[in-house]
Parts: sequence; C-alpha cells; structure tokens
Amino acid sequence: MSALQLRQIEEAAPGMAMQSGDESSASLHNRRGSPRIPARDLCEILTDGLRYAMSCMAHNISDTGALLETSLSGVPDRFILVNHAKNTRTVCQVVWRCGRMVGVRFTRPPRRVS
Repeated sequence: MSALQLRQIEEAAPGMAMQSGDESSASLHNRRGSPRIPARDLCEILTDGLRYAMSCMAHNISDTGALLETSLSGVPDRFILVNHAKNTRTVCQVVWRCGRMVGVRFTRPPRRVS
C-alpha cells in the first residue's frame, strides 16, 4: 500500500476533521484522546478460540487503538491482536473497515507477553 493510499484512508477515517483555516493544505486535526504513533509492526489477529491466526500490519498505534492492514478480508468484529514487534497482546473491537484496512479500539490495555 502506498503512502498516499494510506493517507487517504486515514483522512476518511472517523475521528478526523479538517482544521479551520487553509483547506488547501488539507491539514488534519486528530480528535482522539491518545496520539497515534506511526508504526510498521508485524502482528497477528487471533480468532475462534485462538485456533486461527491472520497476519496483519499495524500502520499506527495509540494507547487506545490501531490502524491495521490485514492479509485477508473477513476480520471478525472482536479479536485478540498479538503485536510481535512490541511483544504485546490485547483484545480489539473493530470501529471501521475499508477494504483490507481496519480501525480498532483496544477494549483492554495491551499487556506484555513472554
């Protein structure tokens, strides 16, 4: 996915609004309570009682959620996200979907796994 495509998806995502002022700059104001941190973290989505895993990439992460690009469509509404780069695991709820891109909120804070 190109940087332009990722930016277009992020711009269309809920929780984002144009700042007042110069609209030609297309600057965005992030209304989330927790700032997003750019990432390229390899993750897995665990579903169905942890029997099935789906690869994904976290494009950005905050304390409360993440933007994921999945390897397949059909991500369940609720799942466990294992972030191999940060060695964490958390339960997620899908907030929005756009093709293979998925915005999620963490229903519990991520916890370290060994």
